[in-house]
Amino acid sequence: MVYLDPNMFIQIPLDPIGLKPSLSVYAIRSEDEWILVDAGPASTSRVLVSHLYNYGVKPSKIFLTHVHLDHMGASGDLLLEWPDAVFHVHPRGAPHLADPTKLWKQSREVLGWLANIFGVPKPVLEERIVELEDGSSIGPHMKVIHTPGHASHHASLFVEDMSILFPGTSMGLFMPVGNTSVYIPSLTYPLKLDLYIKSIEKQMNLEPQVVALAHFGVHDAGDVLNLAQSQLDEWIRVAGKSVEKGASTPEMMLSYMIKESDSVRRAWEYSVRYDPLIEKIMFVVAKGLYEHITS
Repeated sequence: MVYLDPNMFIQIPLDPIGLKPSLSVYAIRSEDEWILVDAGPASTSRVLVSHLYNYGVKPSKIFLTHVHLDHMGASGDLLLEWPDAVFHVHPRGAPHLADPTKLWKQSREVLGWLANIFGVPKPVLEERIVELEDGSSIGPHMKVIHTPGHASHHASLFVEDMSILFPGTSMGLFMPVGNTSVYIPSLTYPLKLDLYIKSIEKQMNLEPQVVALAHFGVHDAGDVLNLAQSQLDEWIRVAGKSVEKGASTPEMMLSYMIKESDSVRRAWEYSVRYDPLIEKIMFVVAKGLYEHITS
């Protein structure tokens, strides 16, 4: 059981899809300031701002794990609400935060109509952006860790004195269903599997007690870290077996994986019931794994 002081730590669930919350934004207190971890999509910015006012939170810093639409989209809206806020981001993500035009175009190409669910991000003034190097800090006991794999510009945040890790999407997606979680690896295309695995190992070595996931929720670290490693191994193993059995396209691979793996099947059923974006993600994962295995 995870218990965190609500005067120091707040989880704000967001529901951009409109079926159930699938994204967590967090506010954490450091001395006399509040730091926001991620901003959520533009489409839920008013909901986020309303929650922050209800909690009495005025964020002075916003740490962005990466600049995908569901994590940074509301940044420009937050800046309009709190003009003194400073946005902390990986150096490779900073240009897209200042000018999200290319990001929006690429997102539309990858996600199609699903991009509209997240909304069009507004730009953030360059003077309000701070670029974060690996190992840097954004506050006392708040260490930044570069964690590429899901994105080349991904970074995680480890709050050392509270032993809380904010891994963004670097470990996968853990979507709650009843008393369990459905796991989906957050692999992207083209696949950077070595970087993805090294980033998980890098965060495991920090030995956090609590993991606060973007997708989704707060968990005992041991549960999440073990699941992230074991389930990723399962997806890779079944993907390889599908090729051995004759799968000659990513679509055939995924079809085989759904039949042969309880983990993959539960993820697919979750996507059909709750979240069409997960379906898109699973096809991207299959494409990356297929090329990785057959190359």
